[in-house]
Amino acid sequence: TLVGLLLFCCITAGGCSGDSNSKELAAFNGVWDFVAIESNGQVTSPKEIRGQRWLVKGNEITAIVPGVADHKMTFKIIADKTPKELDIIPAYAPYEGKVTPAIYTLESGRLRICSGSPDGNSVRPTTFSDAMVFQKVVR
Repeated sequence: TLVGLLLFCCITAGGCSGDSNSKELAAFNGVWDFVAIESNGQVTSPKEIRGQRWLVKGNEITAIVPGVADHKMTFKIIADKTPKELDIIPAYAPYEGKVTPAIYTLESGRLRICSGSPDGNSVRPTTFSDAMVFQKVVR
């Protein structure tokens, strides 16, 4: 059958990255509280991040920062890389449309993201020396 042929081609080609990306995308969806910043092995939770959160629906992020206009972004997951990769594309000035390369881990409702600068000129990080940490809100 066509489904069997597609499955065979996917397996013999080294895996179905679209499938792993879909699973990761589903795991991203929801509400994420910004809980910490990791820098050089130290984890802090400064007052400035309290109340900040991401609302993720599909491949769209709404970043909520109290007292500031919401920031909209889209993102693309590349889950078959090690570390897993994320391209974040802001929809707000002055970074609108510029790709922010990032890496991430997503385990047990905890999301760690290490990104380059949103100016569109940075390279993708390769280690998690500095990261934003989010905790998924379970309702």
